[in-house]
Amino acid sequence: KKYTLIPKIEDLPEVGAKWKIHEVDELYFDLPGKGRYQAISRFDNIEEYMGERDGFYIFKLTRTNMDINFTIGNIENPPHDYLAMEDVPCLLYINSDGWDDHVEPVDPDYEWLQPVFEAAYIDDRGVSNFFHPFGENAVNLSIGDSWKMEDDSIRMYLNSDSPESWASRSTTYTLKKVKEKKGIEIAVVDILSDMTMELNLILYVFGERFFLTGNTTGTFDIEIKYDTHGPLGQFIKVSNYGNLIGEMEMDGEKFRTRFSIKEQGTRVKL
Repeated sequence: KKYTLIPKIEDLPEVGAKWKIHEVDELYFDLPGKGRYQAISRFDNIEEYMGERDGFYIFKLTRTNMDINFTIGNIENPPHDYLAMEDVPCLLYINSDGWDDHVEPVDPDYEWLQPVFEAAYIDDRGVSNFFHPFGENAVNLSIGDSWKMEDDSIRMYLNSDSPESWASRSTTYTLKKVKEKKGIEIAVVDILSDMTMELNLILYVFGERFFLTGNTTGTFDIEIKYDTHGPLGQFIKVSNYGNLIGEMEMDGEKFRTRFSIKEQGTRVKL
């Protein structure tokens, strides 16, 4: 049997359709003179399809049930701006090519959260193309088949205080298996991505500002469970593990460090 993992335009959710994703994001690295930086964030994303307008596919996103553990050297260092986005909806605009274009708050009174929304939703460490989540070559596949995709000029915001970071990557996809569960055909896709990133990161450590910049390289190992006949844009489960290693510069001091990243997202009942 052959499989195609490129959703069709007619598979768009109905306008007003809602679903919930439970996510856990983790980031770790060592900061000279400060100790181990740890950022763990658990939350639910409520997503609603709002329809198409002016060439964009629009989704309303609301982050709720936020539970965070941000520490440096085992001392709490909470990100107050990030916490302020809880229960505040925004609109994500996806362009006709399937890439995230821009985001804005639903209520203009929350324009001051714009950088926070960009950091939360304009990000491509994982898989984010709406129309080609597994690349344009994910067609006529048998179980065990692999295919490749090259991407460059990938824009990322690592947090709400930081300028853009830019990455390129070479990705190999493998259709691991396809299984039936409760009448749903689920494709399991393994993704191995080699990434190079021009990393720019601003951190506030107990009120003191630090700017880290440098070039990093690393590998991300991603597994996605995907409903082959489900609404476009909805994964069942995503697991993402990766490391970026490189020489960073901070306040004129150069040091080598490893950024360890772990992300998990699971679709749950609304």
